[in-house]
Amino acid sequence: MKLTKIALGVALAAGVTAAQADSLFFPFVVVSPSVTTLVSVIHHGGAVSGYDLAGVPYAGENLHWQVVYKLAPAANNQNCDDHNYYLPTSGKDIQTVDLGGVISKPGDYGVLFNDPSFSNNWRAVTTATGWGYDMLASATATGARAYLIVQDADKAADMNRLSGFAMVYDYSAGASWGYKADEVTRNVAAGDHNYVAAPGIQVHMMPFPEVFTRFFITPVNSAAPAQLYDNMDANFGKMATQAMLSADGAGAVAYNRDETALSGHLADGVICTGVLDVYEMLPELSKGKLVDGGWTYIVPSDMNASDGAVIAELEYGGPNTGRAGTLNGHPAKGAFNNAFMVE
Repeated sequence: MKLTKIALGVALAAGVTAAQADSLFFPFVVVSPSVTTLVSVIHHGGAVSGYDLAGVPYAGENLHWQVVYKLAPAANNQNCDDHNYYLPTSGKDIQTVDLGGVISKPGDYGVLFNDPSFSNNWRAVTTATGWGYDMLASATATGARAYLIVQDADKAADMNRLSGFAMVYDYSAGASWGYKADEVTRNVAAGDHNYVAAPGIQVHMMPFPEVFTRFFITPVNSAAPAQLYDNMDANFGKMATQAMLSADGAGAVAYNRDETALSGHLADGVICTGVLDVYEMLPELSKGKLVDGGWTYIVPSDMNASDGAVIAELEYGGPNTGRAGTLNGHPAKGAFNNAFMVE
């Protein structure tokens, strides 16, 4: 489905120092038998002039929800497919959605936490299950990785009304991590963004026997200074980047905790969205010298209409996670997740 090109930017609500946008970019969405993603969207505007159910701008009171996904096994080099929905909203509204359909109930009408059905009755437009919100619920049994865009109609008088938040919730282990949606505004010359381009940015690595260190990567096109996407309709689900670890821009892959540089590089590619494990990005003979972790740069490079990436680092461990269940030798009482945007 063709989408308007999106340029980055921020705007101020009248009298309030806070940024909103007319599109929200959620770069990391995960659903599986043990994980779901909860998304909250705030619509701070008054009268709504969005899309109708056919996707025609200005004639209805709907936001365009588009999820771009790959089903498990979610190979890093696999293109994505997409789903499009035009779902109700209203001024001053907040909607929290369980994208995996795990904690949703039949009475939720698609949104959570006892949100009344007025402007939230998604049953009328959801046909896959007959109730609730089925954007990725049918993929929960096997798993999927995705990103999500929630888009307001491109009307100058009604721009900059959205903000959003996500929580990746491991309901089996009781751990979670989250992030703020990237706020994207059309027709604005400059603004904030959350992508990493060459020569990369410094990242740290925790001890491998105790902690998984992984990078969630969603490639973006940053060729134009103020644009997150270029020709999004042509590249949707196909944008790619190659990522590698490089400590010095030359031969070193990382430094250990004794300031020793280790040699070697292993590059890996990601199309649409994917996850790279730090341990698998290191040469075999360097791993033993980095068992306690260290630091390096993560460097994305140009591949197939992408010269940057939105990257989050996730560190997790604890009992029953496949690691030692300790942190610096001290027993961990439960699973832990620590996630942050790399920017």
